[in-house]
Amino acid sequence: MSEDIELELQCKYCDYEELLNVPESDYNAWAGNGVAIQEVFDYLSAGQRELMVSGTCDTCWDKFFPMYVRDFEEDEDTEDVKNIGMIMKIWTIWAKALGEKVGEDKQADRVAIIRTLIVLQAVICNGLIVWNIIRNW
Repeated sequence: MSEDIELELQCKYCDYEELLNVPESDYNAWAGNGVAIQEVFDYLSAGQRELMVSGTCDTCWDKFFPMYVRDFEEDEDTEDVKNIGMIMKIWTIWAKALGEKVGEDKQADRVAIIRTLIVLQAVICNGLIVWNIIRNW
């Protein structure tokens, strides 16, 4: 019989921390063998599984995606978290518009930044060409 291991989980966006004890065999099945987390850890809440996967607690998740929350209440940190959530949504849409995801998240972000610079260069160049045509008309 496998022993339990203690997972120290912390939200990347706030100070929330949670300790979870899970069977080592379950953790290895998920982390090592790529079994879907909801199949292995079906006894954990969706919020606990999300904290394991993305490092985002329930409270921050609800603030980032308020359209999925029914009774969303305002507090003093809500505006900052909403702004971060909106920026993340815009960046995700923009990165998808630029093309296929390349590599892991950090590498994909770098590729999206380079593609953004190429698009900006093309837009600026086209704008200058149009400006020159109008100026010399």
